[in-house]
Amino acid sequence: MRAVWLLAIVACSTREAPIVLKDVDRLGEADRHELIRIHGSISAARAHGHFSPAHISFTLSREGHAVTVVTKDIVPDAFRDGSRAIVTGRYVRADEVRAALDAEGFREVSGDVFLARDVRASLDPEF
Repeated sequence: MRAVWLLAIVACSTREAPIVLKDVDRLGEADRHELIRIHGSISAARAHGHFSPAHISFTLSREGHAVTVVTKDIVPDAFRDGSRAIVTGRYVRADEVRAALDAEGFREVSGDVFLARDVRASLDPEF
């Protein structure tokens, strides 16, 4: 019985914490390097290099605040300037990951950057 109880404690303690959804205008130092979701409006999308799928950077903004997002994933059909997006990833400083950004074609990305692992977009303003 004691072994089963110990196994249950270990299983519960190794579970991933839920991913928090944050507004772009609420990103702060405590969010750096954490796996989070952010949402806002897409603008200034552009492809980098000759990769397949395309490596894309874009600005995600809300309430006058913005962050540059980079992704190497396929983006949804609704992905375009003016559409809304929810992006899962990590918020870092570009200088902390400079070598990786350069290797992936994101040489001109600087300052704060959101490394996306999933991008969902919609033309619905309520998304």
